[in-house]
Amino acid sequence: MRKMTIRRRQQKLLAYISIIVLFISNLAFALPTQANEEVISVEEAIAHNTGTKTVEGYVVGFIKSKDNVTNDPSEFTGDTNMAIASSPTETNLDNMLFVQIAKNFREEFGLKSNPDNIGKKVHVTGNLEPYFTKPGLKSPSAMIFVHDTEAPDPGEELDLKTIKEARDQQIGDVKVKGVVTAKLKNTIHIQDDTAALAIRPPNLDVDIGDEVTVSGTLQDYRNLLQLNDTTIVEKHGKQTITPITVTGEAVNQEENESKLVTVKNVTLTSDQQGNGWVNYEATDGTEFIVRDEHDNLGLEIGTTYDAITGIITQFDDIYQIIPRNRQDIIQDVTRVQPVYATPSQGEVPIGTEVALKSNTEGAQIYYTLDGTEPSETNGEVYEQPIEITEDTTIKAIAVKEEKKPSEITTFVYTVYNPDKTLQIHDIQGDGHESPLKGTVVTDIEGIVTYTYNIRGSHYFHLQAEEENYDDNPHTSEAIIVYTGRKENIEVGDRVIVEGKVDEYYIDGYDDRQQTDLSVTQINARDDRGGSIQVIENNVELPAPETITSSDIPDRIIGPDGFNTFDPELNAIDFWESLEGMRVEVAPSKAIAPQQHGDLVVVTEEYQTDTIHGGIRLKEEANAQFIQFKLQPNVLARGLKVKTGDILTESVTGVVNYGFQNYKVYADLDDVEAILQEGKTEPKQTNIKKDDNKLTIASYNVENFSANTQETSHEKARNIARAIVQDMQSPDIIGLTEIQDNNGTEAGPENADASKTYERLIDVIQEAGGPTYDYVNIDPAYNEDGGAPNSNIRVGFIYNPDRVSLKEGPAGTATDAVTYENGKLSINPGRISPTNEAFENSRKPLAAQFEFAGESVVVIANHLNSKRGDQPLFGKHQPPQLKSEAQRMKQAALINDFIKEIKADNPEENVIVLGDMNDFEFSNPLQTLKGEELTNLIDIVPENERYTYIFQGNSQVLDHILVSNHLVDQSEVDILHINADFTPMHGRASDHEPVLAQIDLTTNVDSEPSEQVAPVKSSHEPGVVNSGTEIELSTETEDALIYYTTDGSEPTEENGTLYDEPLIITEDIVIKAVAMKDGFLPSDVATFNYTVKEEQTGSLIIRHIEIDETGKEVEELLVMKQTDLKVGETYVTEPLELDGYSLVEIDGEPTGTMIAGTITVTYKYVKDDKRQDDSDQEAKPVPPEHKDKNKGKDQDKNKDKDHKNKDRNKDKDHKNKHKGKQEGPHNKNKHTNDQAELKGKGQNGKPLPNTSTHTYHFLFIGGTLILVGSTFVIYRRRDA
Repeated sequence: MRKMTIRRRQQKLLAYISIIVLFISNLAFALPTQANEEVISVEEAIAHNTGTKTVEGYVVGFIKSKDNVTNDPSEFTGDTNMAIASSPTETNLDNMLFVQIAKNFREEFGLKSNPDNIGKKVHVTGNLEPYFTKPGLKSPSAMIFVHDTEAPDPGEELDLKTIKEARDQQIGDVKVKGVVTAKLKNTIHIQDDTAALAIRPPNLDVDIGDEVTVSGTLQDYRNLLQLNDTTIVEKHGKQTITPITVTGEAVNQEENESKLVTVKNVTLTSDQQGNGWVNYEATDGTEFIVRDEHDNLGLEIGTTYDAITGIITQFDDIYQIIPRNRQDIIQDVTRVQPVYATPSQGEVPIGTEVALKSNTEGAQIYYTLDGTEPSETNGEVYEQPIEITEDTTIKAIAVKEEKKPSEITTFVYTVYNPDKTLQIHDIQGDGHESPLKGTVVTDIEGIVTYTYNIRGSHYFHLQAEEENYDDNPHTSEAIIVYTGRKENIEVGDRVIVEGKVDEYYIDGYDDRQQTDLSVTQINARDDRGGSIQVIENNVELPAPETITSSDIPDRIIGPDGFNTFDPELNAIDFWESLEGMRVEVAPSKAIAPQQHGDLVVVTEEYQTDTIHGGIRLKEEANAQFIQFKLQPNVLARGLKVKTGDILTESVTGVVNYGFQNYKVYADLDDVEAILQEGKTEPKQTNIKKDDNKLTIASYNVENFSANTQETSHEKARNIARAIVQDMQSPDIIGLTEIQDNNGTEAGPENADASKTYERLIDVIQEAGGPTYDYVNIDPAYNEDGGAPNSNIRVGFIYNPDRVSLKEGPAGTATDAVTYENGKLSINPGRISPTNEAFENSRKPLAAQFEFAGESVVVIANHLNSKRGDQPLFGKHQPPQLKSEAQRMKQAALINDFIKEIKADNPEENVIVLGDMNDFEFSNPLQTLKGEELTNLIDIVPENERYTYIFQGNSQVLDHILVSNHLVDQSEVDILHINADFTPMHGRASDHEPVLAQIDLTTNVDSEPSEQVAPVKSSHEPGVVNSGTEIELSTETEDALIYYTTDGSEPTEENGTLYDEPLIITEDIVIKAVAMKDGFLPSDVATFNYTVKEEQTGSLIIRHIEIDETGKEVEELLVMKQTDLKVGETYVTEPLELDGYSLVEIDGEPTGTMIAGTITVTYKYVKDDKRQDDSDQEAKPVPPEHKDKNKGKDQDKNKDKDHKNKDRNKDKDHKNKHKGKQEGPHNKNKHTNDQAELKGKGQNGKPLPNTSTHTYHFLFIGGTLILVGSTFVIYRRRDA
């Protein structure tokens, strides 16, 4: 122990010396740089707007246009720019420098995310050049906040003011004294006898009740007066704080801002959900806002609370009261207030004392530690803090006369030994959130295994040395450390970290706090009280955990959701148990193209199921993929990987989470070195074009416009190639994601897309295609969803040489189309464009064409997106499909329109196509299909059935549905030319086109209305014996039955024609459909059969001697056969025994085996006369013996079988793996014979032995050999 202590002291001394040396060396290098660095003013940057410079200025606003800069946070629409000036109050645009904010600086400097940056001084390094046509700075390489460093005049000391005097001052530096009343999420609040004030930063070292003197700078933030850059001048001890009772009217008054108040009789009427917060509209007669800033107060709409206490704050023009905790919420004043504990539940050191308290004065607290419910008659009276020495659950209740008892509250504590160094696995815990969340931890030692930055925020992964691992596979041995700015940290450093444990959403969409899982991290920013100390360099890294897809559980989460944490059964828990740790992913194959620098794979042993090596999305989502996020991520976005490409060796990385999924962060260089191209190639359509048939396609062209800055020439040419070469120039193409002429740039005001269509038509013609015409209705500006200003819509292009648009007036954006007298009322026309179901979503477009004299109504669709659906690996389990409700309404309206068409003209040819944003098995597609349509996607081979890939799941979003009567005349093909590839491979869109060829000319008869009768089976589904024959039938004469046994839907092309009974030898699912010309196919019938586990029985054959009375004298021979198959025939025969005659048989000599044991007994009597000179011939068995007592013996054997069944169960179990008898040739084979011949005479005397027995010969021969050998050996020794 002493050696260890000396060694540690030596290490610490060496570390301190290293730090001093590094500090001095850094200072030595820094000083000349600082001295030579040129920082210029805004005026100089404007006057000489060229070169690379560092400019100093104050942030004064957000640039809306070259003539408009605003400092109103409600108008900050992005994080991409800011204006700076030499004065923080500058309003003249000519005195401002327009600054571009690069992506990696937006999280800290973007004004939409950080509106309180207004007024702060910054240094920005970048290229001086025009921005928004004004003098500007672009492509910044460095941005930092700086503080004025002029030393204050020693003679100028701030006078102490009351808080009201400070509020009246509004701006400038002040010093005030007050009592801390609240520590909220973003502010601390202090109060004196005159007023109250918000102070920042929120991490000051103060507690509620502290009386403090503070100084800082007054600044208005969205109408809330704050004291910024606050410094604690002095602490004066503790003071009691009492909230002021006010009405809701007083909440809305400026004079009460930042005060701690109580409002009584408050009813919550509605709520507004935010990103981790909820605002409740409340009233006590006057309306005001109650804000739950952490969404953890448990407030309920419609409930009236006797009292709500909190801090009054202001946000823009809205006043609100923010409760500090649950103790500020009193629902019923006639009830004692609940007990709360300090510290609150969680992980605590052994010996921690827990104090219990109720806010009801004079209440008595009772508690239990044994899990029972406390009451006045059960539990201990709380008199002093409870010492926690082991994992403990405290249940507590507070009581007081004349009041109802409080609700029972429960506090769960787990303990750790403070003398034992806190390890990373203690912080991680065995769950999805840290038990030490919110706790400051010190001396956390580990090895840096990975470093990276996300949008300018820097992180590293810290993993424990293997000797410090615990034995719990549910806890991770690594953690993510957040440093804010880049630190001098390298992979292989051994470091000691101090900081606050937090659950944070480090990477994801804007709503990630509401949808994603958090990541456990230590916030070690030095400006937040954290620290990082490097104690050793170039340390060997911990060995990675090796994982394959097969190691990952095949379900995402179990039925208990997050109530059960089981990494062996749940994929979401599997990854959490590895959070932050080094892992080694076995050689793998890409199941999707690289996107955003991410690469989704399965390891080489895992079976894929699409033609290009992907994984199809079925109703149960795939859980066993592995998603890499390659670093540096910006460069990784140029990695050319398609579905089916191979990583020939293992890849090592660290586990993290972001954008709704667990990911393995790995180095781009490592992946590039082992990347091998697969065999995936784009494919042209397999449909052989027939000029007598209509070809029609659905194609999402992914935000196509005439704006060549947004839609490149290459993309346009690739789309044209796909249409002309791959699809062979379809007659009609339903287009999705067509933008207006300007793309996402503002205008034109009428959302005109004529140039967009003309550009597409021209490029198709240049590729050798026909000259198409187009069908379009411009939407109302910015009312159909999609990217702002792009005015996305659906439309058609068609080949006028083969198809004509039927004459009729064209509709407008708001005209609703109908169908009557065999035609559309407007052509083209939109379906229910003003219905709320299509609010902020694309409206379906119907157009009526004519082909070869036949009418066809085509409806193009782009249903509302899946945005808003909860992610598969998200915080809500099971995930809710929130967007589905709107698609259901849209699908119902479209189906209603189709019903309208069919009611007017049952023979009308209807085709519905487009990007439905949902899957073939989804509820919206079933609603859209109804009874009128068939989805052609359902007849595409399963391994080709996908049009889009999202997070490694190959899925169908694009569909073509047709009138039922067109199904038999239709062919369909999904062209796999995009989804499996990157733009570097030449893909033109993220969706595959879907192509159909339909013979309209054969549709001369009306659609059949009679349906073939359903298929029936000769055996009810369920358990059957092996060898059972299944006969299929239908009551419709001459109908043909097609069936499958692989789970797929049977069709004439996909199924097997039924022509003989099916013999069941294993578990099977039979799907069958019956068809007949002129009839609708029957519904698909499904029959599930499970083969009964093979049963066996035993056969005992006894040969016994009986006396004259029939009494058994002795067993002569017993034979036993086991493992005889139930249902097989057995045969027994009597023996020929010298001196004995067969007189009787008990049991059936021949019969069918049953489960259990069958006994057949042959009974013999001794002959009066024996032949000594030769074997006596066996007398034939008299026929009457074979049939004697037949029925009686059967019943007897059944009884015996029941009695022997349990006795033989264990023995049968032991024999279950022995060789089985198969076929009729084994009926009499003894697989486990036990035979014993007891040759005894009457009165128990032995029968005379003879030397004719084989064993006698063997015995005598062996004896002679032994004697002879002995004789020879002795003779040789004597010689």
